[in-house]
Amino acid sequence: MVISPTMPAQKNKIRPMDPFRDMRALADLLELAFGEVLDSSGRQMIREARSWASARYLYQPLQLLTGSMSPLGPGFVWVKDDKIVGHTTLIRSNRRPGVWQIANVAVHPQYQRQGIASELMKHVLELVRRKDGRLVALQVRRESAAVGLYDKLGFEA
Repeated sequence: MVISPTMPAQKNKIRPMDPFRDMRALADLLELAFGEVLDSSGRQMIREARSWASARYLYQPLQLLTGSMSPLGPGFVWVKDDKIVGHTTLIRSNRRPGVWQIANVAVHPQYQRQGIASELMKHVLELVRRKDGRLVALQVRRESAAVGLYDKLGFEA
């Protein structure tokens, strides 16, 4: 890629998650962010993500044939200096039109308090608006530092 003086390099950006390229880094990030509070199903999800990453060449044709998603579902990552340092997953309800769920909002500890989670959240909320979403839900522990961010964004308990 050639970068001209009028086109600055983008070192920090949000992009859609690529399950084949990003899965190992996402498994590591989620384990780092949530490891101490993961239940057995959360630990299983991390194992499946690592398995997916290890065998992506086997899963890729299956996904193309079946349309199945990665074990983490569709999502977005924040890339800083060519490294995934933030992630969130956005899930549309199959049963309730207009209802979405945000999951796995995670930022690497070394990159927290830099606005990354806020930008990821604003990005997915704008996407929901464009898709005529009417309700967005998420789960968070009451003692989490993220509660303040969700309050600022208009979420209610």
